[in-house]
This record gives sequence, structure tokens and C-alpha cells, in this order.
Amino acid sequence: MVLNFNELSPVKNAVLEAHNLSFGYEAQPNVLKRVSFSLKEGEVLGIIGKSGSGKTTLLKLLAGLLQPASGSLRYDGKPLDGPRENLVPGHPEIKLVQQDFDLMPYLTIEDNMVKHNLSLSESMRKRTLGQLRRQLDLSKVKGKKAKATSGGQKQRVALASALIAKPEVLLLDEPFSNIDYAIKQDLLALLKSDWKPKAAVLVAHEPSDMLMLADRLLVMDKGRVVQEGTVQEVYHQPLNRNIGQLLGPVNELAPELAKALGFKEIDRFLRPSQLEVGSKGVAAKVLDSVFQGYAYLTSVLVPTYDKELQLWTGSKLARDTEIYVQKKTPSGWEGVFQNK
Repeated sequence: MVLNFNELSPVKNAVLEAHNLSFGYEAQPNVLKRVSFSLKEGEVLGIIGKSGSGKTTLLKLLAGLLQPASGSLRYDGKPLDGPRENLVPGHPEIKLVQQDFDLMPYLTIEDNMVKHNLSLSESMRKRTLGQLRRQLDLSKVKGKKAKATSGGQKQRVALASALIAKPEVLLLDEPFSNIDYAIKQDLLALLKSDWKPKAAVLVAHEPSDMLMLADRLLVMDKGRVVQEGTVQEVYHQPLNRNIGQLLGPVNELAPELAKALGFKEIDRFLRPSQLEVGSKGVAAKVLDSVFQGYAYLTSVLVPTYDKELQLWTGSKLARDTEIYVQKKTPSGWEGVFQNK
């Protein structure tokens, strides 16, 4: 994990580096405050945080679309210029897929898709457009102007436009927010195929997207990086409950309750998957049991500690059912994810 590095000594194999980045607007001067990190080759870096924490602004800085108030950015070991140094803001090797899609409404979807790579030969243009139309399920809107397409279709056109440019670094701002599950799976496969960039930065609110794609996470709050680590580290060892909830349901325990459940007293934050119904542990009463597809997310009250907990159960438990909750016994692959 690299948080503080010498600006004059770039991190080995780092594609993109940020050092003490700060940025603000006139009406909001502290959008970002001294943000530092590195993005390595082959890595997908996820950025999570509540709305307004500075995630989108950070992506625009990384894309060279905004000028840092202070700090510096490096791409491939060299300073990354902002709008102050570039007549046309941006970097040819870095592409940002924005939430507002950034499409030209009166151009066809095909013209929008190739707008960042006009050097394609006619035969290559046809081949590339045909391939991406099929892979992104855009064949039904072939030849249509962008303004005549749906939000989900616009989102896929914006992604195709970035991919056709063959960027070294792909920045994705909520790329799946308007896309249904089946098409999202095709997009995920596409991002792991021949179109895969050298490195990527992903902003997403859906925990499953982040857990599936990211190698490492930056957690942002009020313009600052408050936690950094691998996806597994942040998921199982969040610094606080708010961070834990960004990646799904989490239980916050007092030391006494953690010990009674069979954990160490320092284990403050536990995922529902780390608990189970057992013959020992702590007595609890079922409050609710909600079907989540592969299991039921069951909420219980532990009266001795006046605390609500959540755990996964294989079947729906009736309200007021009395059970015991204990530390889940590791079995097979599940043992890898238990706190030690």
C-alpha cells in the first residue's frame, strides 16, 4: 500500500500517481484535501464514499479536465498537465466515462463511438463498430442519433467511445448505473477481454460491482482518503461502521458481545456471513427474515446486550423465533474469509 511517496521518485510500475492533490470551487473550496495514491499497471482501483465525498472531482482531475489547486499528478512517470497547460483539456492515453455520458446528441451512435479515434481506416471502423454493437447490445439503435436513445444505451455508447480510443488508463464514473443485470455481465466480460486497459479507476455505489472488479480500494469522506487497502482488507476490516456499510451489511459489536459470540474483543465489525444459527453463543429473537436470492438476510435482537445483528440463514425464520447466534464455523473456502 503506497500512501506517502517522494514526488521525485515515482513508484515502480506506477501508471498514475497523485501526490497531495487538493481542489476546490469558489463556493466549495475544500472538495479534495491532500489526496495521495498510486495506480499500478494491471490494477483496478475502486473509489468508494458517500455522495459528495469528492469521487467524481478526483476522476476529472485524473483525466486532466480540472486543474489541481495544489499537489501534483504523474502519468507514466511524467507530470500530467491540466487545463492550464493544455489548450484542449485531457490526455490522449486517459479516458473518462462520465455519468452524463458526454455524447454529441445530434451525431449517430457510431460517430459518437469513434469520436476519440478518427484515424481508423474505413474497414477497421466498420469491423470495430460491428463488434462493439454486438457486444454492447446496440444493434437495435444502429444509425440512430444519440438523443434518440435511452439512458442505458447512451451509457454503453459512452463506454464504447472510451474503449475504441484504446486508452492506457480507463476512468469509470458509475458505468453500470443505468444498465440491467444481463447487459452488465456482458460489459464486465468486455472489460476483462482484449479491450482491457493497462489500468483502471472505478467509482460505483453498488457493492457487488466494486467487489467483483476492484483490486484495491480508496475510501473517501469529505474530500479526504480515510482508508486504503485491498478489497478484502477494507471489506473485513473497515475503520468504522460507515465505511463498512459502503460494501454491504455489517454488524458493529461491543467487545463483550464479540467475545460472547466467539470472536476476539478487538473484532468490532463483522459481516453477516461470519455468524450462524447454532447451539451455543448468544440468545437472540428473530425480528425479520428477507429473501435475497441465495439466502435470507435475517435480523435478530440480542436482548442481553440490547443489540440488533444480521446474519444469513438458509431458510426464512418466523418473527419472534428464539435462536442462538454464534461465530460461523469455517468450512472449505469460507474459512478463508473468517477473521482470525
